[in-house]
Amino acid sequence: MNKSLTKQPTKPKRLEINGRIKIQFLYYLMAIVPIIWVIVFHYLPMTGIYAAFTDYKANKGLFCGKWVGLKWFKMFVQSYDFRLVVKNTLLYTISKIILVDIGCGMLFALLLYEIRSRIGNKIFHTCMLLPAFLSWTVVSASFMLFMQPDNGFISRFLAEIGLEKINLYRDAKWWPLILMLAMMYKDAGMSSIYFYSALLSVDSDLFSAAKLDGANRLQQIRHISLPATKKIFCITLITSLGHIFSGSLQPYYNMILGSESLRSTTLTLGLYLQQGVAGGRLGYTAAVGLMQSVIGLIMVVTTNTIVKKLDDESSLF
Repeated sequence: MNKSLTKQPTKPKRLEINGRIKIQFLYYLMAIVPIIWVIVFHYLPMTGIYAAFTDYKANKGLFCGKWVGLKWFKMFVQSYDFRLVVKNTLLYTISKIILVDIGCGMLFALLLYEIRSRIGNKIFHTCMLLPAFLSWTVVSASFMLFMQPDNGFISRFLAEIGLEKINLYRDAKWWPLILMLAMMYKDAGMSSIYFYSALLSVDSDLFSAAKLDGANRLQQIRHISLPATKKIFCITLITSLGHIFSGSLQPYYNMILGSESLRSTTLTLGLYLQQGVAGGRLGYTAAVGLMQSVIGLIMVVTTNTIVKKLDDESSLF
């Protein structure tokens, strides 16, 4: 029989594409709002990059300012606060990556995975996630109950044992510890979700086989659980290093309550930019923000390239 007679008729490519659009119409419809949100809040604001190279005045418009080139970039690098801002930002972000995003995230995920009771697992899981849904204003108010100079729990405890009360809002040396504790309280639970989801994908037969071979729980964690989180570890590291020079505004702005006495240990780039905007230095803050974004992009691409060379499957892109 002639093969041409048995060949099934094929639909024209145009009809095939139209058919796919009709089938997936609801998905395209659902994607409209996120696409508009990304364009409005992520791509349109990129026109503001122009302000980083001009003497931008809000009353004159974006493209009417005098061109100043790299003036604002040089001014930031040569400013009195440059070293302090960079030092504080890097110390806080690196500490957060090590202690909160990766350290507490992996630890809490492993502990949660070891809880065999289903009810107990749900209770601890919920308790770990609840702080992530609190705003930094609420977290700041909670910590203020402990740190108030006169009636705070810490001051009252010190008075009870015969020691002198301390005003933590004027003593800068304690704030790196206080801020890291606040970040752990709020973000550690959410950081553990990614590692916990990786552990849930591990075949339980691996643990049974390891137990038959005489492996204890620590050995099972070392040789089965930890390797299972490798990919999530690499992705978390890549995305976290993208924010290494950002210094989120909210924890520092809300926690210190505007105290100038804490400036030496709490002035990060996010807070520095907020003060610049409040002071009307819009072109200057646009330049610093652009520098921050470029460094973040370089860190993401560099880290991903290194990870890809070491393990192609663990890279982000």
